Amino acid sequence: MYALVDCETMYASCEAVFRPDLRGKPIVVLSNNDGCIVAMNRAAKTMGVPKFQPYFKVKHQLKKMGVHVFSSNYELYGDLSSRLMNTLSDFASDMHVYSIDEAFLDLTGHVFDRRKWGQEVIQTVYQNLGMPVRVGIGKTKTLSKVANVIAKKIPRAKGVCCIDDDHQREQILKHFPLHEVWGIGRKLTLRLQADGITTAWQLAQADKNYLRKSFSVVVERTALELQGTQCISFHDEPEARKQIVVSRAFSQPITQLKPLQSLTIDYLSKAMSKLRKHNMLVEALIISASSSRFTDAYASHHKVIKLAAPSNDTLAMAEKVTQAVAQLYKPNHKYVRSMVCLSELIDEGFYQRDLLLDEQPDRSMRLMKVMDELNEHSAQQVFLGSTGIKHDWVMARNMKSPNYTTSWTELPKVRC
Repeated sequence: MYALVDCETMYASCEAVFRPDLRGKPIVVLSNNDGCIVAMNRAAKTMGVPKFQPYFKVKHQLKKMGVHVFSSNYELYGDLSSRLMNTLSDFASDMHVYSIDEAFLDLTGHVFDRRKWGQEVIQTVYQNLGMPVRVGIGKTKTLSKVANVIAKKIPRAKGVCCIDDDHQREQILKHFPLHEVWGIGRKLTLRLQADGITTAWQLAQADKNYLRKSFSVVVERTALELQGTQCISFHDEPEARKQIVVSRAFSQPITQLKPLQSLTIDYLSKAMSKLRKHNMLVEALIISASSSRFTDAYASHHKVIKLAAPSNDTLAMAEKVTQAVAQLYKPNHKYVRSMVCLSELIDEGFYQRDLLLDEQPDRSMRLMKVMDELNEHSAQQVFLGSTGIKHDWVMARNMKSPNYTTSWTELPKVRC
């Protein structure tokens, strides 16, 4: 048996952890540069707040409705996610972190009242973190996903649903929307419906050879999982990364070369840090800068940098990127976004050096390691001077909450 524990409206829930005055009140969280609504809590959904709407279009409407609006605070969300996973790890012998707000727990071999166990998980997480979670339990990962949706939608479930009986499984799947089955989605749902499969139960009962030939082996496995046959391993083997991309929109247009170079080098630093974290080397880079798509003067310029030898050296790459940005830059253009894409990645552990190439020296490798160690707990402790000390084009987050758990200067204050 597997359990899927999912945090309810993660971003919005994080905003209320250190603001008990907001619990039960409508909260929405905005995307980068305070662009669109990307998350909201249950109270905001009940009020009919439209998701993915540009903030400027609904700003006055949200104010009239008394909705509390926050910019994305990724530092806070990431830290609380880590604390959530640490809490959940105490409830099972094995755990697979699926996303920032979801984790699968392996209950195989454990004999206990699973519904009571699920309630204990909910109470412990809320006591430790002040965040609501729901628990879905099933014989396979797909069934635990189904159970998690039921735990979310059915109030009498009180946040826990356990599918451990064949009759119960049949009744749930007969009424479960096909597009909500893990791995199906809306486009595949239309194809299945055209062949007469309209419910999760019909998918589970369908001929497996037919599903494989007409759709894919993934759909066949999903059907078997809905029947209670495990086809998806508990720990998915991660696919090798093919690219690492860092792209941001500026808070205001840039027309000068130096600021454009400075921000692009900053994005390069973030991308190279991710590269080293995954123990990889890069052989090619793609740099681009573009103006707004919503103007008649839209233009996008890019430059490809091919390296003589694989590298993870931010310093060496910064020099090449500085030159590339200067080459693609066009005067009088209003740039609103730039991108750094690390391409042709290879695993550092499987790379054999070529004596005839100008390889990255060991001294550079050690320097990058020290740099990452210094920045491990607080980013930008050590950074390239070419990124600039301060600039006015960083991502706009005008309604960001404090970094309560990661900054000494922003610790929550308690008054008695």
